[in-house]
Amino acid sequence: MKILIVNDDGYRGIGTHALIRALRKDHELTVAVPSRERSGNSNCITFLTPLTVEKIHLNSLDFDVWTVDGTPADCAVMALDQLCEEPPDVVISGINNGYNIADGVIYSGTVAAALQGAMKGIPTFALSANHSYAWFDDAASLFADLLPKFMEKEKGNHFFYNINFPDVPVNEIKGICKATISQGRMVNHLEQRVSPYGRPYYWHAYDLDTEYDLCKEEGSDGYATKNGYISITPLRVDYLDRDAFETMYDYDNVFRDWKDGQ
Repeated sequence: MKILIVNDDGYRGIGTHALIRALRKDHELTVAVPSRERSGNSNCITFLTPLTVEKIHLNSLDFDVWTVDGTPADCAVMALDQLCEEPPDVVISGINNGYNIADGVIYSGTVAAALQGAMKGIPTFALSANHSYAWFDDAASLFADLLPKFMEKEKGNHFFYNINFPDVPVNEIKGICKATISQGRMVNHLEQRVSPYGRPYYWHAYDLDTEYDLCKEEGSDGYATKNGYISITPLRVDYLDRDAFETMYDYDNVFRDWKDGQ
């Protein structure tokens, strides 16, 4: 297959290197990544300044990748519009160095880069693992083995899957769990610190108690990964709340009442 690989960790991303090693033998790869780490950039797109792109050679892999001086979403747009000679059969974002669960899905540059593929109607995966994960190559090899099965089972359907690998060796993974998005906030606290010059500054703090709470919600992505399962969650491009659309008040009546009173 023709595969586009993107990420938010930059050209040094160890999860992306693992994917290249696992997929390069059997597939035609195009890799487009930020020129530096751009985690947490969500769906940010560069509009007001020009983008530059450069091909660099990764000596450790003997492989060329494209680096884009922009966001993860920029990388995917650049690749799909300019770098890929033909539309790819699948877009893979990751493997991210850090889970993308709960509200992390909203802020994730990994998920946002994958979203650009989904918006084009291309089958898409966002792949992530914990920061302490030590088995990126094993996870990438497992995914490479499963990828043809995904494509076969979907039979040409469009899909957008968010996948998180549990923090265990691959041979200890219990299975793949169809998971909801954990209902909670991972990004909810700023820690105040003081610079050597006495000026306060703030850093997003990681709350282990919050993570534990997320992992107690059975059937969720946090629960699955905490209990040794790969979580797989279908995402969609459509933001429309269809249930609310059907039941919401007809605000045109409010406007007409206002207009009649003028």
